Amino acid sequence: MEDEGELQRITRGSKQPIRVPHAIVVMASAQCQLVPLVRRMILVSERYARQMIHGFNERDSRRWT
Repeated sequence: MEDEGELQRITRGSKQPIRVPHAIVVMASAQCQLVPLVRRMILVSERYARQMIHGFNERDSRRWT
């Protein structure tokens, strides 16, 4: 899948540190991972992980469709 490849590229080689956790959250969410697992992957609170997912769904999901 092209979108998944783009997200994997971001997680491996981004020079912008904030992009990496966001890409990990988006990939995990797309793979139907539960929020408690996602938050442990990037060491943030459950609330913040949910905010990241909702933010992506509101702003960026159109870009990947």
